[in-house]
Amino acid sequence: MSIQKIVIKGIKQEVVADTTSSDDVIELRESYSIGGSVRGLTETHPVDLKENDFVELVFNDDTTWYCNTDTIDEVFPEAATVKRSGEVVFEIPMALTSMDTERGIAGSILLKALNIFTKKAIADVDGKVREAATNLEKKQLENTSGLYRLDRNFQLQALASAQADKPFLLFLHGTASSTMSSFGELLNTDLWKFIHDTYGSNVLAFQHESLTKSPLQNVLELVKQLPQNCFLDLISHSRGGLVGDTLARFSNNNGNNKGFDANEIAYLTKEGNRTDDLNNIEAIKKELLNKKISVNKFIRVACPAQGTTLASKRMDHFFNVTFNIIGLAGGIIANPVYNAFKSLIATVID
Repeated sequence: MSIQKIVIKGIKQEVVADTTSSDDVIELRESYSIGGSVRGLTETHPVDLKENDFVELVFNDDTTWYCNTDTIDEVFPEAATVKRSGEVVFEIPMALTSMDTERGIAGSILLKALNIFTKKAIADVDGKVREAATNLEKKQLENTSGLYRLDRNFQLQALASAQADKPFLLFLHGTASSTMSSFGELLNTDLWKFIHDTYGSNVLAFQHESLTKSPLQNVLELVKQLPQNCFLDLISHSRGGLVGDTLARFSNNNGNNKGFDANEIAYLTKEGNRTDDLNNIEAIKKELLNKKISVNKFIRVACPAQGTTLASKRMDHFFNVTFNIIGLAGGIIANPVYNAFKSLIATVID
């Protein structure tokens, strides 16, 4: 159901034009404070939503959800549309209510802010999505794409000569993330000390693009940068596990050592739109002809190895969930990564 008019209970905030922003995707139109000190106020604001508007809902648990005129009622399914002066409007509840009948769990999360953005006209949507995704990757990776040594202070360093008496440990981060975002909490722990005592200067981190490149592309770039002969232990998070799985297929201690067998290649060929994947498979095999890379131990955390329905149909759901999982929500508007992710979500929401 397309919602054309909403009613908001709260205090309207002054919108100050951001002259420093270079965002060519969205523009803040209206902002309302709903939670905390304004709770209990009866001031209401009817707002007309346009087709190119999208709404940012900020809750008091520091989660955020983005929706448009077609999906805002999915967030509040219990809220009813009512007629006011002959118009059908949607009253925004002051809390998100949940009832899990199977587990007997009921509760609510208070809404503390609502922002309305206007999407600017985009001629090339596909190109703009790629541009927004690329911009997000650059900001999240802090322009450090590639293979690095990870020192005891969790700082990325250029690759140096390896310690011949020790294996390598390679960290593979998750979707729209970075080594610091996925594994940074290890710093100053006993485990981090153990890791460096065990692997010495052979602790590696692969900073890679996870939105604009496939796991096969990632692996091709990785094997080009790995040392000539290395025995690897892997630790991955989320999508990084797919990169690790693919690398392990080509490992020298893999009995098949083929990467992908004839049946798998035939299947990819039959699909007809996997030319890039097939070319990358061949390029990886060629790159490893003169390299000895062996994967010994592999720890995967939250890897979608059997696929995920989250990204199958509703990309707005995928990016909303990802946005909150990687901790970008929660009032860090000045963070350039936050703004880049918001632009990407706005671009993929139809």
